[in-house]
Amino acid sequence: MGRGWAGEKIKNPRLVGRWDFDSNATRVIRYDPGEEASVLGGLADSLREAGEDIVIVWGERVGPAAAEALLALTDQLGLAGRDGAGLLEIPSGSNGRGLREAGVLPFAGPGYAPVADAGLAATEMPDGENTAYYLFETDPVRDQPNRAAWERALQRAGLVVAHASVLTEGLREHANVIFPADTYAEKDGTVVHPDGRLQRLRTAIAHPREVRAGWRAVAEIARRCGLDVGVLTSPMAFAQLASAVPFYEGDYFGVDRGPRRALAGGRGGGCVARSGRY
Repeated sequence: MGRGWAGEKIKNPRLVGRWDFDSNATRVIRYDPGEEASVLGGLADSLREAGEDIVIVWGERVGPAAAEALLALTDQLGLAGRDGAGLLEIPSGSNGRGLREAGVLPFAGPGYAPVADAGLAATEMPDGENTAYYLFETDPVRDQPNRAAWERALQRAGLVVAHASVLTEGLREHANVIFPADTYAEKDGTVVHPDGRLQRLRTAIAHPREVRAGWRAVAEIARRCGLDVGVLTSPMAFAQLASAVPFYEGDYFGVDRGPRRALAGGRGGGCVARSGRY
């Protein structure tokens, strides 16, 4: 944060060890997990000394209190709308920002468009009455913070279908069916970096045997459920995405896009996919 981490009291001896960025920090503060909000409240004056172009890097899984404290901190520093400054979220999984922009959120659609009926966040799903789960490149027992709740939810589910490139312990134990997913080197598509850069991914290794691209599997499932999305190729999939996300206008498959301005003060979201907690 600013030029380094922040916090002064060491309460938990497990956190005492040095981090890789400690050598570059002008100030290091350590704190117990869950106490982020109390530390953030007194940082404004210290960060002002670092200059005007302040970028606050934060992790996706901070609690609600810490998220509100981050928004209050950006207001105190006047970061909203300033180029080269603001909040930069690091998702808990690869392409987390891209999934949210595509509409993998319980409360928003593609391009963060409002939805009539909100869904459930991944933290809420284990307490629901779901009898079936489709896990797309994720193992919630491993990836979600509430492991015990997810184990109970998957145990009582009547059907668990997984689409995965790695057979994890949780999937081995709970999944009734596991479809092979393509790995990073086998993908053909795009990835959105935390700062908003849209990067083209090109296939480096051919798919082995019956492995199919993720978009193809989703399109086939949709067709068999009565919804033909009309997607036959990766460019067609991206064309549909670009037409649904207003700020993708002008992007086209095959060209990398430069960074967009960070959403200072923005709130994150997501769903049960590789992206993490949502």
